[in-house]
Amino acid sequence: MELDINNPNIKPRPVLVIEVNKKRLYASLEENPTSEDFISKLASNTLEIPMSDFKEFEKVGDLPFEVVRTDAAYVYVKAGDIVIHEGKTIIISYDTNRWQFSKLASINVKNGREILDFFGEKDAVVKFFLEWQE
Repeated sequence: MELDINNPNIKPRPVLVIEVNKKRLYASLEENPTSEDFISKLASNTLEIPMSDFKEFEKVGDLPFEVVRTDAAYVYVKAGDIVIHEGKTIIISYDTNRWQFSKLASINVKNGREILDFFGEKDAVVKFFLEWQE
């Protein structure tokens, strides 16, 4: 069966791709103004962001732009959650934390060790881009 791209019932949705050293993870984006703004700014581009460990529970890097904030007071995050802090810092969690964040996306992982193994325990340049699915 052929895909009919003109079919109004087909609505492609973005999936966030995270790449380090040619390895990829896929994240499901939240449905909120923060992720909508992030998607529109990422569009057909690839971001390369240097990220480093912070307090042994997350990878942190600065975005080259600010996004709309939908901060919630003391959001609980777990391994695999991706959040934005103060509209300009992207965080990938590999442990639990609680702070004021805007939720962006989540990676389906069993535990934080999977995230640490993926990124390694050193600084990394992380690529972010979108793929589209039906």
